[in-house]
Amino acid sequence: MSLEHSHGKARPTLPRSSDLRLVEREGAEGERPAWRGADGRVGPGNTLGTDRGLRMDIARMLGRAATTVEAASVHREALRVYRSALRGLSVSSELVRRSAARVARHCALESFYASKAIDAGLDTEQGQRLDQRASYHGERAERCTVTLLDVAGALARPGRKGSRLDALRARTRGKQP
Repeated sequence: MSLEHSHGKARPTLPRSSDLRLVEREGAEGERPAWRGADGRVGPGNTLGTDRGLRMDIARMLGRAATTVEAASVHREALRVYRSALRGLSVSSELVRRSAARVARHCALESFYASKAIDAGLDTEQGQRLDQRASYHGERAERCTVTLLDVAGALARPGRKGSRLDALRARTRGKQP
């Protein structure tokens, strides 16, 4: 490494990009996913955008701190709850997805604060505060769940144009003799 003097200080000389060369790794060809092209770009059949909307909804509800390790675990738990909530509903409109994201957020935060309360000790003041916060999120999750089921039920009523319930009924009618 060589040094150059710039603005009265000795600074390391950075290599020029033309001096750099690609580093060949053994077995690098086998590591490339099938949906990546030869040039390394994303190609057809990729799964990068799967559940992008729900990930954005939950990340937005968790806030900017979702990059920390604890927030990432809350995010994973919220995604799990979100997916299972939508799987059990016959409608997946924007209103239903937002309600499901709200339920998932409160369920994940309830479990997060409950585990923190146990770690802090339920007989301590901090543990009781964390347990109270977990109870708040649990109550809020219950209320949001009731609202979610009401909204999904109202949107899935028979005769409503474009509902998944009507599509399922049409498919089953078509299969019957």
